Amino acid sequence: MNNRYVVAKMRVLLLPLLHSNWQRERADAGSIGGSGAGGGIGGSSPLMGGVGGAAGVSGDDGNGGVVLFKMPRDDVNAPDLYIPTMAFVTLILAMGYALGTAGQFHPEVLGVAASRALVVLFFEVIALKLGLHVISVGPMAAPPSLLDLVAYASYKYVHCIGMICTGLLLGSLAFYVSIVLLGATAALFMMRTMKRVCQPAGGPSLGDQVGGYAQSSYGQGKHRRNYFLLVVGGVQILFAWFLVRTANAGF
Repeated sequence: MNNRYVVAKMRVLLLPLLHSNWQRERADAGSIGGSGAGGGIGGSSPLMGGVGGAAGVSGDDGNGGVVLFKMPRDDVNAPDLYIPTMAFVTLILAMGYALGTAGQFHPEVLGVAASRALVVLFFEVIALKLGLHVISVGPMAAPPSLLDLVAYASYKYVHCIGMICTGLLLGSLAFYVSIVLLGATAALFMMRTMKRVCQPAGGPSLGDQVGGYAQSSYGQGKHRRNYFLLVVGGVQILFAWFLVRTANAGF
């Protein structure tokens, strides 16, 4: 992890419309060949090449082979837990400060804010896991690990911090406007990220394109993925509002 990655990731989070390539970058197996022995970098852990880890196993290529992804420091599209963790702590402190400006701060506020954020995260990750299972028609190109989903779901903390800061600087009206705008930004980031995540390992073959059950299943799976992405994007605004709504007392 380095400052260059953090700045680039923040740009993707806050300006997803300006980001065009959402695909994970594959690592050169030769560059990590010496690390695979003995369960090292090339081991079988699903976290390798995923959250904050080194390049390693993170999916399959649709032909039974493994996919090696670059580390977060080398790929802005890679999930990490550094930014979500820092954003989580900052969000709790921002909530406490916002309520403190209204004279409503007490130590329990921090615990309530932290518990609310963790509960939302828990249910969202479970819903994402179940949703990916329901929409799958075949193997996914890069099935995410549990910690990958935790990272993806936690990035909205960055947008929530922006909402609170906007309210503190510009007032209550700007706060509600920021919930819509930054919530939509979080939704777009999550939709494009999950679109890559739930991409099937391969489309229907040429024979399937003529007709038959395989083609029908592939089409149905595509429709389910589209509905899934719409729901995932829509709930980001709802979750963000739920996390920051009590901060309005300080504006």
